Amino acid sequence: MLTKISNLLTKFNDFLLVNTGKLLLSVFWGCLAYLIYDIAYLGNWQTLLWYPFVAFIGWVVISAFYHRALAHPSWECPDWLKYPFAFFAPGLGVTPAIVWCSLHREHHRHSDIEGKDPHGPAYSWWKNLHILLYNPKFMYSKNLLRDPLMVAQMKQYWSWFLISVAFFVSVFGANVWALMVVALTATQISINMLGHYPIGQQRKENIKQHILSLIYTPEIYHGQHHDKPNRAKLGSFDVVYYTLIRFFPHKS
Repeated sequence: MLTKISNLLTKFNDFLLVNTGKLLLSVFWGCLAYLIYDIAYLGNWQTLLWYPFVAFIGWVVISAFYHRALAHPSWECPDWLKYPFAFFAPGLGVTPAIVWCSLHREHHRHSDIEGKDPHGPAYSWWKNLHILLYNPKFMYSKNLLRDPLMVAQMKQYWSWFLISVAFFVSVFGANVWALMVVALTATQISINMLGHYPIGQQRKENIKQHILSLIYTPEIYHGQHHDKPNRAKLGSFDVVYYTLIRFFPHKS
C-alpha cells in the first residue's frame, strides 16, 4: 500500500515538473486576477505601497542570486544566503534556477538573433510572456546540474513552492504575495524586451537608466551588462550591489 502511494506521489511530482512552465503561467494569471479584484473591486489601493519592498525582494533573488551569482557567476553567495534564496524563489513564481540560468546563458550566446535568441524585442510581448513554456537547453548549465542544492530545488520545486507560498501569505497576506508574483514576473518579461530597446542598449550610462534602476530594476543597465557579463556591478545606481554584493568576494 505504501509503495503504491509512494509511486503515485512520484508520478504526480513528475507530472508537475514536466508542466512547471504551464503551471507558473497559470499562477501568474491567477495572481493578476486576484490583485485586480483586491485593488479595483475591494479598493485596497494600499497594497501598491508594498511595491518598493516587493521590487527589492525581486532584485535580490533574481538579479543578485539567479543572475549574478549563478548564471554568470560574478560574486560568491555564501551558503547561509544561498539556501534560503533557493528555497523561497519558487514561492515568488520564479522558475527553477537550472531552467532560468540555462535560458539566460542561451540568450547571451545568441543575443538578438531571431530564431536563436529565446526572447527579446524580436518577439511580441505575448510570446515573451510565454517564455515560461520554452524548453531550456540544459547543456548551458552543466555546472548547476552538478550542484546538489540546485538539483534538489528543481526536483522538489513544487513542494518548496507550496511551503514558501504558505510562508509569504501567512507573513504578508495573499494580496502582497500576489503582488510579488505579478511584479517579479512582469519585470523579468519586460526587461527581456526593454533591455534591448535603445534605453537598455546604451553602452554609456545615462539619467534615464539611473532613474529606472531605482524604481524598476538595475537590470536596465543591459548594454553595459552584455559588454561585461561577468561584472558584479551593473551600473552606478545598482542598489543590489551596494546593499548586498559588495560585502562578498566579487568580480569588478
